[in-house]
Amino acid sequence: MAGGEFCGNATRSAAFLILDGKPGEVLIKASGVKQKLKAGVNSDGEAYAQMPILPTTSSITADGSDFLVELEGITHFVDFTKNATDGLSTDEIKLKAMQAIKEKGLDSFPAAGVIYVAQDNESLRIEPVVYVRDLDTLYYETACGSGTTALGMILALQKGKSVKNIAILQPSGMSIKVSVDFEGTTFGYTQIQGAIELLKKGSARTLEGNI
Repeated sequence: MAGGEFCGNATRSAAFLILDGKPGEVLIKASGVKQKLKAGVNSDGEAYAQMPILPTTSSITADGSDFLVELEGITHFVDFTKNATDGLSTDEIKLKAMQAIKEKGLDSFPAAGVIYVAQDNESLRIEPVVYVRDLDTLYYETACGSGTTALGMILALQKGKSVKNIAILQPSGMSIKVSVDFEGTTFGYTQIQGAIELLKKGSARTLEGNI
């Protein structure tokens, strides 16, 4: 990524292209992360990517009813305030998020986000805003894999057990499923997966040592 940050959706999209949409698995070295990550396409045609989480519960800090979640490559403030973004335009949500990023001191991090969470009956929906310090960019994302992962980790911690394929609705109207292995004190393998839409065809080039 341009700012050196990690992007889970870019990682699973790359795997989808490398595998030509066919079931399989590859190891990918992504920006913002030290180790190679598992990524691939499952038998249902959904693309998945391992997410670079920090294993200890200390990576999650409660802030009232909200949470700060530190991942490898990005840190998120996850806001559970009811109706937090009701009636706000995208630009107004971005301004609100940037204010929170500054208040929490996250503007000193290479990449930080604010994830507004809404619950409609049994479904969960997020509105993600991501700030990249070195590029000084602030985007209202159409989808956010790391924000979805942060929410999944919080849910696993609250439930006290692993969670599997929890669908989180994204601003794009599509869902990303998150799975988090959790054994009471330690987070294990964590993954996001979901459908991929091929918008345009071109060519993909891999760099030696990155796959």
